[in-house]
Order: sequence, then structure tokens, then C-alpha cells
Amino acid sequence: MALSAAGVERIAAAAHAAGRQAGVVHNFLGLPAHAGLRRLLDGGWLGRLFDLRVDWALPFAPLQSGPYGIWPLRETGHLLWEIAPHPLSFAVDLLGPVDVLHLETGQMREIPGLGPRPQAFRLLARSGPVEVTIALSFVQTHEERALTLRGSSGLARLDYGRDRLTVTGDNASGLVINPLRRGLSLAMQEAGQSLRLAGRESLSLHRRTPYGESFRGTLAGFYGALRAGRADPRFAPEAALAVARAIEAAVARLPAAP
Repeated sequence: MALSAAGVERIAAAAHAAGRQAGVVHNFLGLPAHAGLRRLLDGGWLGRLFDLRVDWALPFAPLQSGPYGIWPLRETGHLLWEIAPHPLSFAVDLLGPVDVLHLETGQMREIPGLGPRPQAFRLLARSGPVEVTIALSFVQTHEERALTLRGSSGLARLDYGRDRLTVTGDNASGLVINPLRRGLSLAMQEAGQSLRLAGRESLSLHRRTPYGESFRGTLAGFYGALRAGRADPRFAPEAALAVARAIEAAVARLPAAP
């Protein structure tokens, strides 16, 4: 939404002064599967939460082949401002504001005319009692954009790159039956969601892809809330402010340039 927490505050203040509602497009929060995860969380299905891990493993082509002069590559911190809002928006929406504790960089690559740039970041944070790990990878590797939320009663995995949600939880069936039940449950969830997504994309002539659905859900949530006379907290300036503050804290922990 802005390149600093102060920038978010200025936008929010200007909107308020004009009698308008500002919003931020944290688009992956608009996915149908994320709505399912929120229902699980709000219903207490996962029990007491212990940790959240959000992975963003998606090659960033300019790091490999240019153009090297674009804004995200001019400074190392720009890469965080470019990509980190996506995974951090999940953490803020599911848990609330996060306190950044540590940041590591890796997979360094020499960028012509600019020097070394990391292709991987690992951010450790905490939201209340919940440990948070954000892992960013921009190297040419297998793509995975997913989060895992683990609680005392169950585990939920949201593949936000494909709009898939799978959940697991043990019961009193014992050590032998539980693995079988878990495997069958995951297989049925995966098959059901594959059929649902294939049907949705086929009927819409492939216009309703997971990425497209994330924007549909975002716009529907933002404007639907306005029609109801309120703000959707997923896309309100307060959420963007929490994300911006976390990124500022992460940038402040970047290793000094060699």
C-alpha cells in the first residue's frame, strides 16, 4: 500500500478526511480456500495455535536475466517490500500484528552494476504465543506458495497458489487407525478440490483461475463491506499498517552490504 508505515498512515488519514474508505489489495486473502481456513480458525477447530509457516517459493525472473534496473533490484530491502506483503498479510489476518525477531538471507546472486542480492529470505517472528516463519525463495526451483497453521487439535495447510485447503486432526482411533484415516481424508479432500477447481475453470473458460479468484474475492469483500456500512478488516488500512511495520522491522535487520 505504501513504502513505509508512515506512508500507510498518511493515506488512511487522507481517506478519512475526505470521508472515504481506503483499502489495500492483499489479494490472496480473497481466495475461497482462505475463507475456509478462517472459518476453521474462528470455529476453534485447530485448538490452541502454536506456529504458522508461510512459504513463497516462486522464481523472480529479473534476478536471473534482468532487466536489472527495475525498482525491486535497486536495493535489497526493495525485494522485501515487493514480495513480503503477500505472506505477511496472511500472518496479520490469521494472528494479528507480528513482532519480527530475526532475518536471514541466502542464495546470493551478483547483479550487474548493483552488486550481490539475496534470492532467499527467512524471517522469524511472533504474534502473541504463536511462532511465525516466513520463507521467501526466488531461485529457479519447484514452485510452492503455501502456508501451514498448526494447533493443538489439528493442522491446516493452505496452498494459496492453487486455492486448496487440506486439514488433518487426530482422534481416539489409536496409532494404527489414525494414519489410515488421515491418509484417506487427505486423499478425499485433494480429489474433491481438484474436481471443484477443474469444473470451475472449465465452465468459466479458464477465466476463474486461483489468481483471478483472489482478486474477485478481494473486491467482493471490500465493496460488500462498504455496502453494509463497515470496513472489511482484511483490506483495511490497519492491516496494511501492521504489514508495513513488519517489513520495516525486517529491512532494519538486513545484514550490512559488503
